[in-house]
Amino acid sequence: MQSTIRPRFTDCICEYCFTVYNNESEYDSHIQMCEFFNRNITMDISTITPEILVRLIISQQHQIRILQHQMQQSIKSSQRNTFTSIEKAIQLHRKNVLPELTFRQWYKKIAVTESNLLKTFEYDLIAGIQDIILHLPVDNATIPIVLVRSSKIECIYIYSEIIEGSESNIHNLGWRRMKNSEMSDYLISCLSRKLSNYYIEWAQLKYPNGMTMEEETLDIEYSGRLRYRNYSDMKKGEVNKNIKRFIINRLMSQNICVQLNK
Repeated sequence: MQSTIRPRFTDCICEYCFTVYNNESEYDSHIQMCEFFNRNITMDISTITPEILVRLIISQQHQIRILQHQMQQSIKSSQRNTFTSIEKAIQLHRKNVLPELTFRQWYKKIAVTESNLLKTFEYDLIAGIQDIILHLPVDNATIPIVLVRSSKIECIYIYSEIIEGSESNIHNLGWRRMKNSEMSDYLISCLSRKLSNYYIEWAQLKYPNGMTMEEETLDIEYSGRLRYRNYSDMKKGEVNKNIKRFIINRLMSQNICVQLNK
């Protein structure tokens, strides 16, 4: 007995709206709704049976899902193209020299000095972190951070893992846009902890025989000022905004900046 071979579905065009479909189930779902609306424009709503209404709702939901999927794919494709062009622009700016350290490895190696600490005491945490950034050695060819600017964007790119994973996998490393959480939860939190740890060592050397009551009062004030996690959400937002702008200005002044044409 010979089996019946079903013919392959070929592209179909809706005779009402001329939409082209290359998937049979999508075409079947669409044609039911399109045929109904085009042939029954003046139909009394009372003549629509529950079965027809349910079928139309299901068909419409299916169409919405198709459109959502197409939009998501279009956005992803646009993002990939934009990312690729920006990454190539950065590589050209760096003359294809890759940083020796990833962004995370780089900021963990940053050292705090007494000058940074005293600046924090004199003003606040923002001033202390700005002072750290201001005195960092800057090498345009190897620093794992760069400013990308155009008429539409101004953002910081970092050399890091593209997909969350091991930084030791060189194939997983590249240039990508810095997330807001990486500015606050990683960079600023890390520098705040470094300042706090340095203060503990500094205080032990400065007050080997213990503190007076006045010095203990200052110690409480300074310790609280140094801890980023003790700040309110509003204050953290202010810290993040100021540090980001300071980094952008610092990168621009050192020509660690990629200017896009668009």
